Amino acid sequence: GHGNEYLGMNASWGPLANPLVREAIRYAINYDEIIDTVVNGYAIKNQGFVSKGYFGYYEYNPFYQDIEKAKALLEEAGF
Repeated sequence: GHGNEYLGMNASWGPLANPLVREAIRYAINYDEIIDTVVNGYAIKNQGFVSKGYFGYYEYNPFYQDIEKAKALLEEAGF
């Protein structure tokens, strides 16, 4: 069946209050490896809130792992 998992971040204080840090985290995550290892391939990468098969689903997944970009963003953020 259809289901969603969501990981929220409190972005109101600390390092996560900086949008560059949040963007760096997005680029540090290996989404495909999580799907392959954590859920044994039983997931569809979806970086939106509407699941595939439902009206309003958008197949665009803008985030991918790019460690160098994540490091550069953290440096720009002062870390």
